[in-house]
Amino acid sequence: MNQSYQASEELLLTQQAFRTVMDATAMPGTVAQLPSMSQATLANAYLETLVCMLIDNTTGFYAVFSDEGLSTNKIAARSYARQVAAELAQFAIFAADADETAASEQFMLLFGGSDMSPESSATAIVECESVSPSAEPYHFFVTGPGVESYRLFTASSDWWRIARELRRDEYPLGLDLLLVDRRGRLVALPRTSKIAISLNAIAGAV
Repeated sequence: MNQSYQASEELLLTQQAFRTVMDATAMPGTVAQLPSMSQATLANAYLETLVCMLIDNTTGFYAVFSDEGLSTNKIAARSYARQVAAELAQFAIFAADADETAASEQFMLLFGGSDMSPESSATAIVECESVSPSAEPYHFFVTGPGVESYRLFTASSDWWRIARELRRDEYPLGLDLLLVDRRGRLVALPRTSKIAISLNAIAGAV
């Protein structure tokens, strides 16, 4: 594959991903499908699609992976972005295989915006083993702007919701979340969304 063709293909994929993310953000809790980035260097080609779409040499990012910097270096090489401390990052990436305690600690440090500029808050990209409309251990109910009554989705992890609650961000402050799994399924949760978990789902997961 020549470089010109690859660049054109990646541009098309990132444009498709942008529309997918925008539509998902307008309908929080909806499970959408991302395109897969070709020539991916990360284990999750769909996560790499988000990296290529969102992160570039004008942004700072922070990442928590289990491979101690290998994936972080790949993200830096792919995006030409600089790696920064969690509290300075515009985008933070949390891998599904990362230690949840370490991920939660860094999640708590992310910038939640300011009263004068709430839109300057960080975006957290959380990789899950799986995201689904109905099949995973943790069942989440989403309400708020963009949701007529409520919306339901399920995911294989819950640490990010707990950490989000512990932050106690008050509107209009808070983090925007993107959940993505290894099959490219995406859920967008803007900082204005409220997320509750089914007690029955918690009991079933224990």
